[in-house]
Amino acid sequence: MKKKIFFIFLLFFIISYAQTTHIVNAGNYYFTPSNLNINQGDIVIWINNGGLHDVNGETNSITNEPFNNPELFNSPSMSSVGGEIYSHVFDISGVYSYDCSVGSHAVNGMVGSINVNSNQNFPTCEDGILNQNETGIDCGGECEACIIYGCTDLLSCNYNVNATADDGTCGMVDDCGACQIPYCYIVGGSVSYVSILECPGGQVGNDNVTLFDGIWVGNDNTDTYWLGSMWNPYWNQSCAESPGCVDQNACNYWYGANQDDGSCEYPQEGFDCDGNLLQSSQLVELNLGWNLWSTYIEPNEMSLESVFVEIVNEVTIVKDAYGNVYWPMFGLNSIGILNNGYGYQVKMVSDATLIIEGLIVSLDYNISLNTGWGMLGYLHQDSYNATDMMAPVVENLIIMKDENGSVYWPMFGLNSIGNMQVGEGYQIKTNDAITFNYPSGGRFSYTEETLV
Repeated sequence: MKKKIFFIFLLFFIISYAQTTHIVNAGNYYFTPSNLNINQGDIVIWINNGGLHDVNGETNSITNEPFNNPELFNSPSMSSVGGEIYSHVFDISGVYSYDCSVGSHAVNGMVGSINVNSNQNFPTCEDGILNQNETGIDCGGECEACIIYGCTDLLSCNYNVNATADDGTCGMVDDCGACQIPYCYIVGGSVSYVSILECPGGQVGNDNVTLFDGIWVGNDNTDTYWLGSMWNPYWNQSCAESPGCVDQNACNYWYGANQDDGSCEYPQEGFDCDGNLLQSSQLVELNLGWNLWSTYIEPNEMSLESVFVEIVNEVTIVKDAYGNVYWPMFGLNSIGILNNGYGYQVKMVSDATLIIEGLIVSLDYNISLNTGWGMLGYLHQDSYNATDMMAPVVENLIIMKDENGSVYWPMFGLNSIGNMQVGEGYQIKTNDAITFNYPSGGRFSYTEETLV
């Protein structure tokens, strides 16, 4: 009989510790979902949708101040699309903040938060030492050293049996039977599940703050912004339709929508929703030996020393079209700065990835080319046929070559280059000095052009 009771207890113990795995997708200046509400012991996995990203839970990349998370976590940066950037088991309850520390990703909005709810069934240390986020029961000694914040209302749907101090987060059950938990809201859809004293509206009252500061959506039904009010789109959301834009990358994303109505609006490429130019990044793959390369980014720091600082040990020499060089071994830089729209040659001692961060160069940027030979950069972020791209100056174009010796030779109707490639540079010979800017797109792709 004792064995049977023990087995039943063990089965209950295992079930109550069941972990949930949460997926966070990372892409161009976003984590989605950016705010998670999970239980102690759950696993969070970050997946890369594209670009170079990391998960940084140590030091705020915007303020350079520590996040002061309950525990630290960090990952190396990676750029493999669909790959796992990082995974972490959150054994310690509390509120965590993190960002992507690559370049200017954080300042452009690539930040997130995780609220880890205390699980009363989660195993804690019973050694009498305060060293593993123990409860007041476990740690012994002075009770003040073991203050556990949470909901202390026995009748609340998220009552925390281990909590010794109420933090204003006691929830309410809506008409759908869902437990609604108080949160801090900032206009634009930023929702944070934090304690009442961590929200401006909770600290001084919603009447004394604006939506831009952060209002407290709590359980006080005398407050305009309480959980059961019309201001809380989550109330009864689980059993009612709430149409709107559900894509967090859209300009008009509505955090309360649970049904996409096709109304999402997006900014123009390279700009934010207010029309401001965005910081962006480009990865240029450079191979052992000579490469002919270019970028569609205007770097934040345009000197050749700054552009190549991360891979300078792999660089032998860089050349422009006029014989100027950047030669790290001899501390020589007669090129000076990287010029928008131009191509460059570089000789590498090994394969390396050049990461360039800055503003996207507009396609209508005027590129000045002298008579004779020059080196042209490629400003599109997609591949387009060389015939279409050079159509504006075809009357002045004698020949264009890529790094592999393929050519576009208009006089003979020859195009063995096919599509011009992102990150590549091109040697170009013209019969006159010209000013060139790229057309917005092409009529056909590589596969539809007759090649010789």
